[in-house]
Amino acid sequence: MKKLVVVLMGLFLISMGSINSADAVAVLTIDDGVNAPIIVNDSDGDGFVSYAGSLGSFSLVFTGGVTKPLSGTATSPVLDLVGQLVSTAPGSLMINFMDYGFGPVPGSSLTSLVAGGFISGGGSMTFETLINGTAITTIGPLSGGAFSDMASGTITAASPFSIGLTANVIHTGSGTSSFDTGVVVPEPGTLAMVGFGLVGLYYVRRSKTFKI
Repeated sequence: MKKLVVVLMGLFLISMGSINSADAVAVLTIDDGVNAPIIVNDSDGDGFVSYAGSLGSFSLVFTGGVTKPLSGTATSPVLDLVGQLVSTAPGSLMINFMDYGFGPVPGSSLTSLVAGGFISGGGSMTFETLINGTAITTIGPLSGGAFSDMASGTITAASPFSIGLTANVIHTGSGTSSFDTGVVVPEPGTLAMVGFGLVGLYYVRRSKTFKI
């Protein structure tokens, strides 16, 4: 009887885990590897998450992401992540924006990851697209002032799956940096999307900005 109860509890937890994965809201995570990470959830489900504040040696003037339903849909994902940072000392930040419940998409769908921005004072940035936590496209490390680049990858994961955008920012001293990175599924005919998310983010920011 005890074994049956354990099995039933296990099946219940597994089923709850799959439901939570599909229905979970978008989340923005900022981690400097030293202090407690900053985690902001899209609690109202509008597809917009933002943060302005500080962490370690960094002042985050503005960091935010957009996703469905504000940008794209479950079957045609469009995610964007932007940030404007100032540092007073050497340090690094891992900024991740993730959303769940995507799919179905056409088999072996191509994705486009684009990134643009600048970094001054020394350092670099690296960007990734994550599917279910695994990187399928990487850009960087990029450094030396203004930059822009693109990369393509393929989604083979079964639905529903999660999509994450990650920006790894390294400052070798005091300095400033900003970036805009986005991913589109399936791959569009044009890659003129850098700045698209930026416009949307600052438009929504006028009505809702999360601060600590």
